[in-house]
Formats: sequence, structure tokens, C-alpha cells
Amino acid sequence: MKTKIIRNKFFSRLTFIFLLILLISCNEKINLTVEESSYLKNKPELKVAVFPYYAPYQFINEQGEIDGIFIDFLKLIEDKNNIKFKKIYYNNWEDLILDSQNNKIDLILEIQKTESRCKYLNFFEPFFESQLVIAQKKGAKKIGGLENFGNLKMVLPNNYAIIETLKIKYPNINISKEINDSECLKKVNSGNYDAFVGPRAVVNYFIKKEKLSNLIISDTINEQYSPSFAVNKKDIILSSIFRKNIDGITSKEKKKIINNWLFNLVVPFYEKSVFWIYISILILLFLLIFLGLSLYLKFIIKKRTLELNIAVEKAEEANRFKSNLIQNISHEIRTPMNGIVGFTELLKSNNLSDLDRDKYLDIISNSTKDLEISINNILDISQLETKQMQLHEEFVDLNELLNVLLEQFSPISNRKNIKFEIKTKPENHDLIFKTDKNKLLKTLSYLIDNAIKFTNSGFVSVTYYVNENQLNISIQDSGIGIDDNEKDLMFNSFSQSEKTITRSYGGLGLGLYFAKKYASLLNGSISFVSQKNSGCTFNLTLSNIKTSQKIEKTETKKNKSQNLNNEFNILIAEDGSINFLLLQKLLAKNSKYRFNIKRAENGQETIDLYKKNSFDLIFMDIKMPIIDGYEATRTIKKLNAESIIIAQTAFSRDEDIENAYNSGCDDFLAKPIDSSKLNEILEKYLD
Repeated sequence: MKTKIIRNKFFSRLTFIFLLILLISCNEKINLTVEESSYLKNKPELKVAVFPYYAPYQFINEQGEIDGIFIDFLKLIEDKNNIKFKKIYYNNWEDLILDSQNNKIDLILEIQKTESRCKYLNFFEPFFESQLVIAQKKGAKKIGGLENFGNLKMVLPNNYAIIETLKIKYPNINISKEINDSECLKKVNSGNYDAFVGPRAVVNYFIKKEKLSNLIISDTINEQYSPSFAVNKKDIILSSIFRKNIDGITSKEKKKIINNWLFNLVVPFYEKSVFWIYISILILLFLLIFLGLSLYLKFIIKKRTLELNIAVEKAEEANRFKSNLIQNISHEIRTPMNGIVGFTELLKSNNLSDLDRDKYLDIISNSTKDLEISINNILDISQLETKQMQLHEEFVDLNELLNVLLEQFSPISNRKNIKFEIKTKPENHDLIFKTDKNKLLKTLSYLIDNAIKFTNSGFVSVTYYVNENQLNISIQDSGIGIDDNEKDLMFNSFSQSEKTITRSYGGLGLGLYFAKKYASLLNGSISFVSQKNSGCTFNLTLSNIKTSQKIEKTETKKNKSQNLNNEFNILIAEDGSINFLLLQKLLAKNSKYRFNIKRAENGQETIDLYKKNSFDLIFMDIKMPIIDGYEATRTIKKLNAESIIIAQTAFSRDEDIENAYNSGCDDFLAKPIDSSKLNEILEKYLD
């Protein structure tokens, strides 16, 4: 039983090996159709044109036999189809081409494909390519490329494909023709011609065989010799048979034949080891680039995600800021408006005493000032948040600026029984430096206002000192102080601490926020030290200040007309009737002067009135129809540069003030008009 099993296994394996061998044998044969097999059977003699003068492709060897690469390929095809070809030998290439055109041969063993030959021949895939080279006589000047051939003479075999190729690319080259390659090279060797172009292997073969010692290969050209089989175009069945035979030649068979003969021919690029080295390097490079791009994209995504998160946080913070701002604005605007509207109604009462009337007027005036402060704060917020605020530097006397603050806050501190003082040291007397005066004034105002607001008793003091190019200003108070857990939030807009304080002390709750923003614009910073119920000290530090010994003061323009009666002609350019009436009444209220007042309702009317009259002072509204105040001012200044023009407008930003001065205005009066500032301007220009 065991012997039978072994025998069965042996026969089954033997059968498998036999079938495998049979399968392999069948694969080596070319599968032809019935029609193709019948064609070969009925046409036992297929004529193949052989030109045995092109070693190592096809040539007559030392034994007098036809040999070469294409002969081996032809034998391979014969073996696969069990057929024989009748070789027709030609020693003149021109005769071979002529017979192929006249259908006297079935197959050409080796031929280069050209556009003209495709009209009567079917070409197959080339087995290889060989570099074309230039052969010259030793000692001759190297051509260095066919584009430099000039008037030199070239010789080529008649009817070779290279002639057609070169005539298309280099039409001006002078080409002569000989019967074959051997004759061409002999003529170049003897000096009859200047150069020959052909495959490197062919040139080397004939130089060695014919002992053409005067010839060298001087250069290569950007062309390849790519020979292949070709069949008469009318013979469709034979073309199909050869197509199958060419496709049926394996890479191993092709490589074996070529390796037997190929020395200086060009190996197909995909069979070169260097090709695969380059491919491997390119793949590795691609992977590295892909990995680098992947890491870079991950970094970019991470960075963008972080930026997006920051942007979202900023957007949420801005949204909270706006919400809190709107809530506080509503309160801070409605509160003074309530005082203005309410006490204005009470003033209408006929039974009102003089004391009550004065009290109500004071309340309306203070409410108006509070409303103006809130509106100015809203405008400042808009500029700070949109980063539209700019610096306007000038030389500032710090002691003079602090005295302004002393006058501004002394009445408030006196009402709270708080001692408010400015402390200066002798060495700091007359400290003059360059900065934006208005923004520094606002920064200190917010810090002092914050100190007084949160101090119920004791003192508020301002001191300063200069260390090299750094100015330090300290505002110290004895107020309520700041909890440790709230210190990090003090400069945030509408922090929880600020909102709590705002409910108790009033205001928009943006004092320290504004102070920090302005300090940053001035190239400075704010810090503080504080303890709960032990007061607080804020320090404003300005870096890189530019000091000066004195301020260059421009001489104030004086009215040229010496009016002994203090009677002056005034032009008010104002399109708003209420604003005109208010300014008119404020001027009439001043008992020191008498005024003859004229009104213009637009910029063009202002210019026309100025041309017809003489005015001592012009109050110019900026926003007017037809021609605005800026343009009207420029026009009047061209007519008379000595004219005194005071800009008066609700546009009171730093940029608006600068634009007014740039247009030619001599001074600026902001709306709502303060009667004391109006009187200062009158004294400044009319006294």
C-alpha cells in the first residue's frame, strides 16, 4: 500500500514536470492565426534585403559568412516560426531602397525610420539605439556641433536616413554622397571631405578594418541611430506576423544577442544600472520632499490653528468688550442726559428761586461736561481699537503740563478733602522733552483721576525724576488699594474688578485701560505696587526721551488794526443755525469787546464775504456744504496770509486738529464751545 502511494506521487510529479516543460515550450512559439500560418505555407521563400557593410549590425566575417546583430535576430525569428528567409545581398544601398519601393523584396533586415520611408514601409520597434558621432581628420579644427559646420564639406552614403534628418535640421550643410560608409570614411581620411556622421560602432569598425589612421571621432551629435526591421507596407499579413515575432522576443533573448556584439552602442536607458540608481535617488528624494512637505504642512496647520484660536479669543474678548461698553455707555450717557433734560424742564417753572435756578444750571453744566467726557472716551476707544491713532510730537515743558493738571484736579480733590500736590525736585526744574503733549496729558489725567476716585481721605501726589534718557512719573495715593488676586486684571478693559468699581464709583471703567494704551503709543509702560486698604502707586515710564533746553515759541499773531474802541468785525462761517446762535450769544456776552458779526452758511459764501469786507477774526466751521472749511481757509490764506482764522468744529481728534493747522488755521476751538476757552482766544488775538 505504501509502495503504491509513493509510485502515485512519483507519476503525478513527473506528469506535472512534463506539462510545465510543454507549457514553456509552447510559450516560446509564436501563436499565428490560421490565415498567417497559411500565408507562410504558401509562400515558403520570403526575400530579405541584406546590406553586409555595416558592422557589427550586418557584415561579412573573416570566414566569408554573413554575420552581425540583425542576422542573429533573423535566425531567432526563423527558429520560432520554423521558416527560412532568402537573403538578397546588396552592395549598393540605393539599389536596396529602389527594390523595396518596387515591392521586389519582402523584408529589410536593418533600416532607419524616416518620414519619407514610412510611405512604403512598415517599421517595427528598434532593438537598441547607438549614438551618432562626427569623424574628422586628425589635426583638423574641431567642429564642436553641426550648428557650427559652416562652409565645410560633409560626406554620407547615398539614400541614408541621416541625410534626410540633417537636411531638415541643418538645411545649409553642404552634403556630398558616396556608395557606402567605407568609401565615405576613406575620402575623409584622404582629405577630400571635412567630416562624416555615423554610429560610433560603425566608425570604430571601419577605422580599424581599413586602417584609417588619420581619422578620429571628434564629437557627438544629439541624434541616435535606431535601426529596425521593415516590411513592405502592402503586405499586411507579413506585417502582422513580424509584429508578433518582434513582440515575442523576450528581454532576456534581446539582451543576450546585443551583449554578444554591442561594445560602443547605446544600451537602452531602462537596462542601465545608472538609470535605476537615478530612479532610486529620485524616489528617495521624492519621499524626503513628501515627508518634508508633510511636516511643514503639519507645522503650518498647527500654527494656523493656534492663530485661529488666538483670533477667536480676541474676537470673543472684543465681543465682551463691546457688550460691556454698550451697557456702560448706555448708563453713562443716560445719567447726564437725565440731569440735562430733567433740570432743563425744571428751569421752565415760574416759581423758581434764584438759588434753585443757579443750582439747576450748575447741575446741567456738570452733566453736560460728564456727557462730553463719555463721548470723548467713546471716540478714543474707536481710535485705539482700530489702531488709527497717531503721534504728534512737540517739545513739552513737563512742569507747565503738571500745573495744568493741578488746576484741573484741585477743585475735585478739594471737594473730597484730599490733599493733591505736584512734587518737583530742584534738579528737575524746567524739564523740556519731545513727546505727544495731548496723549501724555490724557495718560496722566486718567491715572490722577483713578487715584482721586478711589481715595476717600488722605492724599494724592505726583513726583517725577529723569534717569539718563528715561522719564519716570509716579502717582501715589492713600486710597482703597488693590487685592492681590485682581492685580493681573487691572489694565484689562472691563475686568470684573473694574465692573464692580464702576458700579460703586461711576464712569466707563476704562481709565487704566486708556492710560496703558496711551503709554504704549508714547513708547512707554505703566506698572504699579499696591496693597488692599494701603493705597497704590502707579509708575509711568517713558523711554528714549529727547530733552531740550527751551521751547521754540512762535510769536502769536496780533491784529494789525489798532482798534482803540475794542470794536471788531467778526465773520462766523457756520451752516448750523443753533451753533451760530450759540457762538453769537457767547461773543455778545463778552463785555470787554464789541463785535459786528456777519454769518456765512457755506465755504463759498465765506470766501465771497471775505473778498467784499474786512474782518478782524474768522470762526471757520470745518464741515460745510459746497466748499468745506479746509478749502475755504486755504483760499483766504492765499488772498491774505495775515488773516486770523479759528477752526471751530465737532471734529476734535488729534488728526482733525492737525489737518486744521495744515490748512492754515491759526487756532482751534472744539465743539461744544467752552466760553472760557473762547475768551482766551479773543484775548490772544484781539488784545
